[in-house]
Amino acid sequence: IKGAKAATFLLTDPFLPRSQFYCLTQMKHAAATLPCSEEICVKIDNLLQNTHGVAHSDDLNQSFSNYLNEIQLALISLHQQIADTWFQFRQEDVA
Repeated sequence: IKGAKAATFLLTDPFLPRSQFYCLTQMKHAAATLPCSEEICVKIDNLLQNTHGVAHSDDLNQSFSNYLNEIQLALISLHQQIADTWFQFRQEDVA
């Protein structure tokens, strides 16, 4: 197993249900069916455009680690935006 191929597979495979690309694509399809989804879909599109693999095992370095950290931070931000958009209710909305 080559590190670069494994990392690329886990990040970019469109058919692997746990790949970053697959998950983001499914999230976008689901979000697009909900109201107030425009900003979230844009954020998902940005993540999809930034999803890339690794050409060589030598590329599994600090730069790649920084890339993964940036993706993680972007996913945290996306999660918060989803929570704020669809799961934060004011008291008067619940009544």
